Amino acid sequence: MDSDSTLTDEQAIRAVRLFYDFSTPELWEKGKKPSPDFVKMIAAALVAQAPADLRPAVATLANDQATQTPARGEVCRLLLSRLRESPAFRTAVDQAIETAKKPQMMFDPVTGAFILALLIATAENAEGLSTVIRALDLKGLLHELPAVLKALPEGVLKAFLPGHK
Repeated sequence: MDSDSTLTDEQAIRAVRLFYDFSTPELWEKGKKPSPDFVKMIAAALVAQAPADLRPAVATLANDQATQTPARGEVCRLLLSRLRESPAFRTAVDQAIETAKKPQMMFDPVTGAFILALLIATAENAEGLSTVIRALDLKGLLHELPAVLKALPEGVLKAFLPGHK
């Protein structure tokens, strides 16, 4: 099932958030799903401590305003594709995708923060995720942040950086 590529931008963003809901604690490092408050805290710290040249992109990606929806949608489709590579995550991803396609789904305030944290947390194993997502460790995420953002598909990073050509 390759339905992550057929999602609209809004559906892809919702599906990433729903992945959090549908994933079981066992799929996360140490068998514990991070709380939404913890994800928000990590995202705020990533924005505050990001390199100056990337801070606007990190802030835009972590924000839940309806800005840069096409770029955020592309990042979310990339995440869903990465997560589906692992048999351990496939059921939760497929369930999230199918639910996101239903009308009247609402955005949750943690979505932007979760997209940002999950993008970095999954980057290390993009070729084939292990059976757990590693902990959302601020030091590790900050270390990987520049490389992860610069590896995004062409045009996505530019969309997040105002005035960047």
